Amino acid sequence: MNDENLRILVLSEAFPFDANSEAFFLPEILALREAASLAFAPQGVSGSLYGGIKDVVFHPRNWRLSIPVLMSLGLVFRSAASDLFSLIAVKDAKPRAAVWAVAKEALQVIRRLGKVDWSRIRDWQPSRIYSLWGRTEGVCAIAIANYLRIERVVVRHHNHDLYEERTSANFIPGMRLYLSSPITFPVFLCPEAESYAVARFGATRSSVVPLAIERETRDLSRVASDSIRLISISYESPVKRHGLLAEIMFELQNRNISFSWTHIGKSQSLGALANQPFKNPNFDYKGSLANSEVRTILQRNEFHFLISTSEFEGLPFTMLEAVSAGVPSLGTDVGCVVSALGAEAVLPATCTHDEWVDFIQSRVSRRDSIYKTQAKFVQDLTASKTTLALLRSLDG
Repeated sequence: MNDENLRILVLSEAFPFDANSEAFFLPEILALREAASLAFAPQGVSGSLYGGIKDVVFHPRNWRLSIPVLMSLGLVFRSAASDLFSLIAVKDAKPRAAVWAVAKEALQVIRRLGKVDWSRIRDWQPSRIYSLWGRTEGVCAIAIANYLRIERVVVRHHNHDLYEERTSANFIPGMRLYLSSPITFPVFLCPEAESYAVARFGATRSSVVPLAIERETRDLSRVASDSIRLISISYESPVKRHGLLAEIMFELQNRNISFSWTHIGKSQSLGALANQPFKNPNFDYKGSLANSEVRTILQRNEFHFLISTSEFEGLPFTMLEAVSAGVPSLGTDVGCVVSALGAEAVLPATCTHDEWVDFIQSRVSRRDSIYKTQAKFVQDLTASKTTLALLRSLDG
């Protein structure tokens, strides 16, 4: 039942508009709105509203300086100072690049705050703030809470919010101050991410709340073929290591192992493999596809495994989507992957393409047990379960 006293302002990039990859928040938000009154303040507005969303949306306005923005400058500067001070203790950080990253982050926060419709949000009278992302959104959430005298802010964290090593500066700005704020309650996707945040950034009063997947898990996909059928789904970035995926394919071919591989997601390096010098006709590069098409491919095709060679991860939502479609996943022992996939489905991120091929071959005979572990994990991610934990964090 909806608690009208719990009025939650949700900060997002575009949600509740179908304009980017934030669709994975939908099950959680739909469940949350059954228990509280929601309003949304996205950074940008484009596309159409997701189905089932009929709540208040505060559209961003043209940037302008205002009293609330001026009142927030002290917080922005304290956040920047906290980041700069922490540079002393961060090993391997690149000072010049880190200082520039801090400056850009501060400007991004000011830019975001200048577009907030402060008067309409004040009139709506939120009692809590829920930021779907950390970093910029987290600092903005604190600034809005301070102005409106809101006593509790919940900030969600994902993989890119935590791992400094994936940035060119080996340093992530914009989160050290608010992670230890007395009004902030960060939630993480798995115990590993929470422990990392506590040790690396001094996070306090945090909890673990995975994202919900409101889809029934299918039976294990049966593969009527002697060929190993694999799929990978990711956009190209240094963290995703598409070069290693290519090396794995070449090694499979060099060993004369019968296989087929489908890749979804824009990738210049993997797209080139569809031509020369890679001549395996069973490599299907599909490029960028809509989420609905990806789900259809996972459900209608027979794959042994989804493969992820990520160097850093949070809770890999693509892997969970694959498992819910009946396709088990193999990945690296980073972030929340071990929690999601189970120990026998992961290998060290330092492994070579040779080790990956050995690993894939050895896991074909263990698909049933691997999938059983992963399906149990996914089945526990229902909105009815995860939303209760989130409400406890929001209600205090």
